[in-house]
Amino acid sequence: MFRSVLSLIVTFSVTCGVLLSSASSAKGCRFPGAPAHSSVFFSNNTNTNDSYSPGTTVRYVCERGFELLGPGRRLCTNDGRWTPEGIPFCDKIDLVNF
Repeated sequence: MFRSVLSLIVTFSVTCGVLLSSASSAKGCRFPGAPAHSSVFFSNNTNTNDSYSPGTTVRYVCERGFELLGPGRRLCTNDGRWTPEGIPFCDKIDLVNF
């Protein structure tokens, strides 16, 4: 019985060590960029040293009179990239008077 308990403790310690090391190796994302005529909102305040934590989402909103072309939301991944790739842009809406 002592041997099986010891085995369980060793297995738990090794598993926890692997999980902790993989979590600490996650890279942060740099500022994702902001198109002209837009506001950028983040899912949480995770900006530290110009880096955003993995799992952070960014949302783009265009000013009145502009429409967003491209992804409205992006996610910071564990490898330090924003997905989907590509910064959206705000295109001026042409209003036609009838």
